[in-house]
This record gives sequence, C-alpha cells and structure tokens, in this order.
Amino acid sequence: MAIAFTPEQEQVIQLHNRNILVSAAAGSGKTAVLVERIVRMVCDEEHPVDIDRLLIVTFTNAAAAEMRERISLGIADQLKEHPESEHIQKQATLLHNAQITTIDSFCLFIIRNHFHEIGLDPAFRVADDSEIKLLEKDVLAELLEEAFESKDKDEDFFHCVEFFCPGGRESVLENYILKLSHHAASCPFPEEWLEARKEDYAAKTVAEFVESEIGLELKRYINQMLDGCIYKLKEVQQLCQSPDGPYMYGEIVDKELEALEKLRRLDSLEEYSARVPNVEFGRLPTKKDESVSPIKREMAKELRSQVKDILAGLGEDFFKTPLELSVVQSGECDRAVKK
Repeated sequence: MAIAFTPEQEQVIQLHNRNILVSAAAGSGKTAVLVERIVRMVCDEEHPVDIDRLLIVTFTNAAAAEMRERISLGIADQLKEHPESEHIQKQATLLHNAQITTIDSFCLFIIRNHFHEIGLDPAFRVADDSEIKLLEKDVLAELLEEAFESKDKDEDFFHCVEFFCPGGRESVLENYILKLSHHAASCPFPEEWLEARKEDYAAKTVAEFVESEIGLELKRYINQMLDGCIYKLKEVQQLCQSPDGPYMYGEIVDKELEALEKLRRLDSLEEYSARVPNVEFGRLPTKKDESVSPIKREMAKELRSQVKDILAGLGEDFFKTPLELSVVQSGECDRAVKK
C-alpha cells in the first residue's frame, strides 16, 4: 500500500535544482520522505540520475543499512510496475555500489581511493578507541613534560598545575584537559568554543556573573527545571482531585505547588541561590482508604519524589556554595583556566 504524503512532504520529495533544508520532529516520516525522493529521482527516465552518483549520508551504520533496504524495496516496487524499463533495472544493479553510508565510512572510502594523492601509506588502518585513548594520554604527557622542562619557566602554567593538582596529582589536570578536549571536539568550531570559554570565569562581582553568558544560561536552565517541577506537581494535584485519587495528599501538595509557583515568579539568580536549597517538603499522610486507587497513589508519590530529587539536585549542583563565594573562587581559577 502506497504511503499518502502530506502536501509539505510532497514538496520536499519533488523540489529539485536547489539546496533544501528540511527540519521535522522525530517520528514525522523524514526517512520515508527521503527514500521516496531518492527513488523518484533515480527512477525518472525523463531526467535520469544513477543511484551510484548520489551521496546519501546518515549518522549510524544501522540507519545506513535501513536506508539501503528501503531504497532497494522502493526500486523493486518501481521495477514491478515497469518491468521493461532498462533504466530502473540498471538502478537495481547499481544500488550495490551506491554510497549509502555514514560520514565516517564515506571519509574512509575517499581516503582509501585517493591515498596516493595525499602521500598516505595504502596499508593504513583506523585506530580503535583503546588505541586512541592511549595515544591521547601519551601526547598529553609529552606536552606537559616539555612544559615542565622548559628553560623559560611559564608562571601561568605552573599556577595552572598548582591550582588543578591538589597534592601534586598531575593526573587530575590530565583528566580535565582530556574532558575539555573531547567536549570541544564535539562542537562545530572547537577553537572558537575554547576561546569563548576563557571568559566564563571573568566576572569579578555577583552582578557581573548574573549578566554574563554563563549566568544567563544558568538562570534559563533553573527556570526550565522549575517549570518542569510545577508541571509535575500539577499532575499530582489532578491525581489527588480525581474520584479515586489520593485526596489525603491534596492539602500538602497544594501548599508545595503554591511555594514553587512563588519561587518561579522571583526569576532572579541571586534569589534562587538563597531559596532553592531551602525548599521544604512535608511528610505525606499515611491514612489508609480502600477507595483510593493504589496505582494513582503510587503515581502521585513518584511524581512528587521526582520533583524533590530535581530541586535537591539543583541545590547541590549550583547553589551549594553561595554566589558571592562562587564568584571569588571563579576569579581565583580565571588565570588557570585561561592558560
């Protein structure tokens, strides 16, 4: 049975002779649309395109295999409708050589087929994860050793070592550097990202920190998490108010929801710092009532428990240290980080 595509999907399938960017939510049929677009392109005898002239890139091997299988089935369906078409028969044959692959595999394909143009040993291979980790550690250890033995003693470097290596454990600094390197490598422009991060510890006062990029991002995140907690408590409230819900929790949940909504209205990082770690939750009543659904009772308890854990995590992760002291500590590590 043929898939019925929406007008927007049909536009994506049929639009050609230009660059297009398609953005859609998970499960919206992006893969089906892309497969249909490809099948129609390679099976169009008026404007023929060979499947092995297309580059179809996905993120995982599993996705590439699924894409190849779907395209194969699509071409097979077209061949059933037009068994006499030599062009479609040709596509079914060329499919085995088509570049339907991951980005990594395609790059490897290019290198293997052009190694002589870049002076690469044809016997090269791709290192596995364990080898890469060992190479990273060896290179990092060598760089640090050169810095230690350098005749031009770099005071900023030694300050960085002393700051991040309590008790002389250089492995701590090495781990920080590797984590930072790995995260930067996941960004589109690693060097630019690293340069921007140098300013994360530049604030000299609480006011400067609050208005800094990292301060504004932290407030946005706290707001988002508080909104989620309020939503969860409203679900608990609805459960308590349902016919067979745990009504005995209603009063305490109402008070907790009111307290969170009042906290959210503050919308200030300084006030969050003072209030979030001190949010209190009461003890739920243990009253027994067989008219109450055990499932709804447990759902209410679980949702409320999630809210408690989220708020406890926010306090532990971001507000365990007062903002004033955090800014002071931030200033102390600013020199070490910029090194």
